[in-house]
Formats: sequence, structure tokens, C-alpha cells
Amino acid sequence: MPPLKSAAVLLHPMKAEAGAVADAACAALDDCTLVVSRGSVWDAAFLREVLPRVDVAITLGGDGSILRASRIAALTGTPVLGINLGTLGFLAEMEPDEVAERLPPLAAGHYWIEERMMLQIEHRRDGEQLGTYQALNEAAVGSQTLSRVVRVTVHLDGQELTTYTGDGVLVATPTGSTAYSHAAGGPILHPEVRSLVLTPVCAHPRTSGALVIPSDTAVTMVVHTDHGAALSIDGQDEILMRDGDTVIVGASPYSARFLRRQERDYFYRTLLRKLRL
Repeated sequence: MPPLKSAAVLLHPMKAEAGAVADAACAALDDCTLVVSRGSVWDAAFLREVLPRVDVAITLGGDGSILRASRIAALTGTPVLGINLGTLGFLAEMEPDEVAERLPPLAAGHYWIEERMMLQIEHRRDGEQLGTYQALNEAAVGSQTLSRVVRVTVHLDGQELTTYTGDGVLVATPTGSTAYSHAAGGPILHPEVRSLVLTPVCAHPRTSGALVIPSDTAVTMVVHTDHGAALSIDGQDEILMRDGDTVIVGASPYSARFLRRQERDYFYRTLLRKLRL
């Protein structure tokens, strides 16, 4: 692959160790003569400005930081490399103590690009489109109140499937199949599988369980509630919903891109190590 010429080093602002790790990363990249921009991964305006101009976005944080950066980086095709400062680090490429050793070979072009499918989500009310969003992990529709249930009627390609009554329903990508969907009882999908997972959360009918569907399926979820509901994007952005609101989920035209140096079968080793399977 071509050598890297520029990078954005994106820090989690609430991680005390992020500054020192960023210093080490910047030093390694400076030794490789890369042009480096540095800022907060929470600064969406900064990300939108700098990501189209760099060869790689390097996040210093947990999986949440990678998700946050990836949604914006996907719009310009910029690959993301994660340095893990979180508890799980399922999407990360390396640990902080590996920075000095592993960054220079990557900068020299010894890497490959992994692409992962994303979701495109539309929120509609009375036929009017209120917003469009991108997600790497999942789109979840659920109750705003822990002690209340919400009813969600699900249609697949226009055909009504069922109405779930419970905490909510989510649609996950293969990447998201190891996150919220897995915690709710859904199956784990390899990231290269082009499928979606429809997973009810503590819902009836219980016998239905999670459902794996083709990636080109249009999933429509209609909310029925008298106390409030919300649409959650990757567990980070929350959009308030009203009774009768509709969420339409499908495969995004964009893909998240990750810069990797691990062997291409790394995913299975990650499952064993991170999830203790």
C-alpha cells in the first residue's frame, strides 16, 4: 500500500492518559515525516474539517471513539486506526505500549484496508423526513423510561413481520453484532458478511429471537407509545420520538474503512481474547 503522508490524531478528551499516548504517536509519526493534525475526537466540526485532508484518522480512546470518528470518516473514505484506551477495544488495532513499534511500519505502507458495511437510518413523522443518520454498529428504537415498555411494529421490505412489546428493537450490522445486539442475545456475524441482524430487546413474542436478514432489506419500525421513545444511533446520539413515528433502516452507501496490519483472520483471535469465547 502507499506510504502515509498525513494523519489526524484524535484524542478522547476525558481519558487522562490520552495526552501522553498522543505525544508518543505524534513523535513516531514525526519520525516518519508525516504531517500531523491533533484534536478532540468529540469535536465534530474539527473532524469534518480535517478528515478529508489526511490519509488516516488515529483515535485514542475506546470503541466509542472509533465509532464516532468512523461515521464522519466514512463520508470521505478516510481509514481509521484505533489505539485502545478503553476497556474492550474490540475495534482497535493496537494497545498504547505498541505505538512506537507498530506505527512506523504502518506509515511506511505495510498495512491493508478493511471495509465494513454501515447503516443509513431515516426518521419520519407524518410522512415528513426529520433526519438521516449513519451508523456503524446499530440503530435501536426503544423506550425512554426503564419501567415502561414500547411497542414496535416491524416491516421487512413492506411486509409486516410482527409487533414487539418490550424495551425495544434494534438493527445491527456485522460490526454491531458483537455489541448491543450480542448483549441482547443476537448472533455474532463475521464483519465481511453482508447481512443485518434484527434483535428484539427483552420483548414479546419471545420465541422469535433475533433474525438475520439480507443487507439490502429495508427495515421499517413504527413506534407505538404513550410515554415517549427514542432512536439511538450507535449508543451515542439519541433522537426523541413520538407515537406513530417511523424509522427506516437499510445498508448505507458508505463504508467504514479501517487501517490494519494484523493478519486477515484476526477477527477470530479477537473474539477469543476480548469476548472470552
